Amino acid sequence: MKLLNSKIIRLLPKCFLIFVLGGFYLKTIAPDLTWVNNGADGGDLITAAATGGVAHPTGYPVYLFVARLFQFIPIGSIAYRTNLLSAFCTILAAIILYDLVVRFLDSTNYNWLVGLIAAFAFGLSQLVWSQAVITEVYALQSLFIVLILYLLPLGEYKFRLEGDKLDSIRGLVFGLAMGNHTTAIFLLPPLLLVGVVNRNPTNKVSILAGNKNREYLQGWSINYRALLIRCTWILVGLSFYLTLFIRANSGSPVNWGNPSNLKNFIWLVTGKIYENLLFNFPYGFFLIKFKTWGSILLNQLGIIGLAIAIFGLIFNWKRSTKLLIVTGWMIAAFGLFSFIYNSTDSFVYLIFAVIALVLWLSLGIAKIIEVTKSFKPWLGIVFGFLFLTYFIGYGLQTLPKVDASLDNHAEQFGNDVMLKAPDRSIIFTDGDKDSFSLWYFQYVLNKRPDIAIIVTNLLPYPWYRETVRKTYLYLSVPDGKTNSWQSDFIKANPNRPICYTIVINEGSISCER
Repeated sequence: MKLLNSKIIRLLPKCFLIFVLGGFYLKTIAPDLTWVNNGADGGDLITAAATGGVAHPTGYPVYLFVARLFQFIPIGSIAYRTNLLSAFCTILAAIILYDLVVRFLDSTNYNWLVGLIAAFAFGLSQLVWSQAVITEVYALQSLFIVLILYLLPLGEYKFRLEGDKLDSIRGLVFGLAMGNHTTAIFLLPPLLLVGVVNRNPTNKVSILAGNKNREYLQGWSINYRALLIRCTWILVGLSFYLTLFIRANSGSPVNWGNPSNLKNFIWLVTGKIYENLLFNFPYGFFLIKFKTWGSILLNQLGIIGLAIAIFGLIFNWKRSTKLLIVTGWMIAAFGLFSFIYNSTDSFVYLIFAVIALVLWLSLGIAKIIEVTKSFKPWLGIVFGFLFLTYFIGYGLQTLPKVDASLDNHAEQFGNDVMLKAPDRSIIFTDGDKDSFSLWYFQYVLNKRPDIAIIVTNLLPYPWYRETVRKTYLYLSVPDGKTNSWQSDFIKANPNRPICYTIVINEGSISCER
């Protein structure tokens, strides 16, 4: 009975975490398709998952598979069910982060309280919360990143599983993370080094110094077996990309790159279409962007949280070296990539830097509790609950900034187009918001099969024109070389009304003929 009670008590912080985060996320989750929180890609991801298709580069095969499972949940719209995946993944990531902190601080009093603070600081930070209530790949990726850190031997604690089985899981999780988003590659160095390359405690050299023999460590040892097992299981996880060949031949109207052959497959998974976004900003913009990115990171934990995180880094370097090196690498790698990749939403990659900062924060709070407890035993828990209250309160301030529950702009736009478009019309779109939203309305909700949705900026790609031919058999699709794909498309289909969509703050449609 005592053992049972002990297990129940240990579960209470997690239950509290699930209850509070779950309540906040369900209150602010988008009820359907949404554009808020940089969620324009949601229409593409939902549609690709629902129709068995291929999403925009890099394909995201793991995400599409998991999203499809959530789409079978019999509540709400298909878009809402896919939004739920993000909330679920974020809550699960917070729980694993809690476990990681508790395990790492095993000998520290109130480690459960520090873990709870870290989990809430993560789950209620603006970037994390914004992605937990919409359809995007970052919530699932956060779960994978936290899980990789949890599985790495970053402290003196022991794992329930050991040896080959644990290394297999480490490699598999990393491979699946790559199948969800290729930025997981930045965690490859820690995965291949931590627990593989170690100082050799047995390779010692005795040197006569005065009247004493002193032993010095010499060299490093490499566990080649662990390295081989991890690499092998990375490949197993990466094999999920092979499902893209199946998806390419499913007949889905969403088939980016048509990866049915090796050339197209490589084009898709390497994200070649986006390569011009790297370093693509004027040098005069460098300082402005640097300040903006710094401000974004500062806003995640607040000035107090960031100060405690830096405190945790400085005063725990010697006893938490592995953890701090790995998390420092994460901040540098993900932060730099986010900075040099000039897409409109590249700041979202800072989510993974937030994970690292939260772990620094947990070390700082643990140190503060340890110091205050030395004066008065009750001071430690008082400070702990003050920090917990602060981060929940700070998180609540971000609620209006991330709330997607009242947004219906994407729905209004889609319904408006479906209502106003003339019979048998061709609708030219040019942006992510209008294109992906109309894909969702036509291909998932099966509305207006008589109209044809043509994404103008994709017409130069042969794979897209082929997809259009197969999707709209009644259309004449031009081919060859041209400087005006849209004009040629209109000329090839002279008897159809032509419409154009545009989205700024609101979406609109205009038609001619």
